[in-house]
Amino acid sequence: MALSAEPDKLDPTLARTLVGRSVFNAICEKLYDVDAKLTIVPQLAAALPEFSADGLTVTIKIRNGVKFADGTALDAAAVKTSLDRHRTLAGSARASELSSVADVQVVDPATIAIKLKVPFTPLTAVLADRFRGKYSPACGPISPASPFSSDAAQACPKHDPAAAKALLTAAGVTMPVKTSMVIGNTADARRLGETIQAQVKEAASTWSCNPSSSRRR
Repeated sequence: MALSAEPDKLDPTLARTLVGRSVFNAICEKLYDVDAKLTIVPQLAAALPEFSADGLTVTIKIRNGVKFADGTALDAAAVKTSLDRHRTLAGSARASELSSVADVQVVDPATIAIKLKVPFTPLTAVLADRFRGKYSPACGPISPASPFSSDAAQACPKHDPAAAKALLTAAGVTMPVKTSMVIGNTADARRLGETIQAQVKEAASTWSCNPSSSRRR
């Protein structure tokens, strides 16, 4: 498999790069995955999660017969350890994604209970993340094919740079707005930065992209 760059860290808890997702997709599995129809399906979980009536407890059954590469059996304690590591390890890139989680409890060897601070329906999607799959066009982060989508989530605002400029001017913002962003010095990061740069230009503003290495452009 050819990659456009080196992954930053071969640790799903600490990794942040897009290319890292490609590597993890080949060597790691998750509690849930997304199939070709963009439906969330169990992977290491035995079934979709069960939410309590108040939305604060999420119960997940773990598949039987799954083993790690070293032969150790996957159980609820291992899942708790992984989720707790994502939540608490210094430098974790997953901590913010699991900020709604208050605690992870082992109910029995094949069951965990995730206690939430507040109801958080997208949790299942979060547990299906860290993959590179197929995406359909959408106006927001939720796919139109997702069971979590709604008419409100797919209401596409009209592309109107003139109206955006008018709103900024009305808010007292001095135009043009000058901003900058530090990006990774990789082909993928540069393409992303240049895409944002072109979009910002439509609103008569400037956006400079500064690679994280000593080189500048």
